[in-house]
This record gives sequence, structure tokens and C-alpha cells, in this order.
Amino acid sequence: MKRLLLTIMIATSLIAVAHARDIGKYNVEELTDEDGDSGKKPFTITDIEQRRGELRVWIQAQYGGIAGVARLVSNGSLDAQVSDNEGSAAVPLSLCKAVTCNENGTYSTHHLGYSEPEPNCVIEQTRYYLSAPVTIGRERDFGIGLDPDFLWLIEEK
Repeated sequence: MKRLLLTIMIATSLIAVAHARDIGKYNVEELTDEDGDSGKKPFTITDIEQRRGELRVWIQAQYGGIAGVARLVSNGSLDAQVSDNEGSAAVPLSLCKAVTCNENGTYSTHHLGYSEPEPNCVIEQTRYYLSAPVTIGRERDFGIGLDPDFLWLIEEK
């Protein structure tokens, strides 16, 4: 499956493997265009979570900050695809945030869209993730592309 998605993405540009690593039960490959500037990578994947038909790809913003990632999502520059033995399909991608509040020693986390207002509380932490309405597994892989420079491939081990 990963090969199918990679083949489709490579058809539009030349890509070289930049970094591969394990995150929990997932393998993540971050690829970059051979001529691209890897210093301008908009984010790094820090964690992956599958929840009730939603894939959450937790990120740490880099070049352009989180506002830059928000622009890439809102203007459609980040493409997401799921692939399996049958082929591949585009899926919608949203930028979300998890806001952890401390209310008199009781902690709660609120999951919101990026542009939604934060809750009225003492904010302990805000983390960001890309959300896609997909389930991945042994037979299904997921990819996020920023054509022509960057590609992130995610597969279950």
C-alpha cells in the first residue's frame, strides 16, 4: 500500500528519503524533494493516534509556525491520501488543537478546530494535530503531501 501511495506522489516530483522513524505502533517516513530546502519543513510529526474513525497526527510546527501550517491547510496546499490494495483516495484534512485547562487542580482537555476560541480557563498546554476521517491499519496507509517539496507517509507496523 505504501508503495502505491509513494508511486502516485513520486509521479509528480522527484523525492528522496529524508528521515524514517517509529512512533508508537506506526512507521513514519518524512521525505523531501532532492532540490528542496528541508529547513523549510512546516512541521514534524510527534505522535499518531487513531480514535473512532479519526486519525490524529500530532505535530510540532517548524518553518512558518503553527499559523503557517494553518495557512497550508486552509488554502489546500497540504494533500492527504489513504491507500490500500484497491488504490488511493484523497481525504479532507483539518488543523485542530487540544487545549489542556487547569481549573482548581482539575485538568481537562478540550479538542477544538484551530480557529475556534479557546475555553475560558487557565491554559496549561496547547498541542496541535492534523485530523483526517480515516482509519489506517495493516492494509491501509496514510500520506500527507506538500507538493513538490515534502511528503509524510504513515503505516502501521
